[in-house]
Amino acid sequence: MLNAKKEILKLAQNLPDNINFDDAVYDIYLKSSLIQSEDDFKNGRYTTLEESRERMRKEYEDYNVYKGS
Repeated sequence: MLNAKKEILKLAQNLPDNINFDDAVYDIYLKSSLIQSEDDFKNGRYTTLEESRERMRKEYEDYNVYKGS
């Protein structure tokens, strides 16, 4: 990952002059999340849609309202 301070300064220089503090912090948070997500994907730390569906099916199979009584 690039130097975080340099990334923040680069991001801040490209923000509009009329931005408020909360929006600036949100932009930094969003950039951080995107960098982390890209790193996770490059290093194989992700779940496929099929794996996610299977995990959800197993976790919530007892909540099936169509089981019948």
